[in-house]
Amino acid sequence: MKIKYLYFALSALFVCSCAGDNKEKPNVSVDNPGECVFSKSFVQNFIDVKTLSLHKEKDNSISVYMYGDNFTADTNAEKYQNYCEKYGDTDLNMYMSSPSDAVVNDFRSIHVYSNEKCIDDELIVKFSSCKEFIKSHYTIPEGLVHSGVSVLDVNSAYVFYEKPLNCITENDLLLSNSHYSIVFKSEPTNKKMEIKVEMISSDGRTIFETKWLNF
Repeated sequence: MKIKYLYFALSALFVCSCAGDNKEKPNVSVDNPGECVFSKSFVQNFIDVKTLSLHKEKDNSISVYMYGDNFTADTNAEKYQNYCEKYGDTDLNMYMSSPSDAVVNDFRSIHVYSNEKCIDDELIVKFSSCKEFIKSHYTIPEGLVHSGVSVLDVNSAYVFYEKPLNCITENDLLLSNSHYSIVFKSEPTNKKMEIKVEMISSDGRTIFETKWLNF
């Protein structure tokens, strides 16, 4: 076991030393077979949300999935770099355990309607955001170390929010991920509802989706 551990440690050291002076650092495989990608920015995919998709889960929560235009260093380098600079996400320079994303709509608000009646005060919304991690200049909450290679645990860099929907602020929604969960504070009295989720972005666009859901 000692020989095997030494082999992995020396292999990881060799990978790091070879990549040390190369700005285009390659993927690195650690003793866990998963691959870790080196990135100078935390967000690897910025999403300009265009549409929403609603799904009712078994626990009666509503999942809200966001889709739109994706901007990465590979698909649209200029636009991607503009977003990195806008949000101050330019010098992470670490290996990351998995891909990361954030929406760029800078949403001002989110509202939910049932049969055309606003029910924000009946709901709790759950989502994650990476804005605090970037704002702190990448203060690492908890890192993963594999065979001597320091790898950022991407999930630990997101702050989890769970708040009454009618208490959500514009600042809360900044650089959020693209999946929200909406939960009723108490069991819905109506077993079938036409649910509308509406999100308003900083440029005034209203993005919404309406769907009949059975509870």
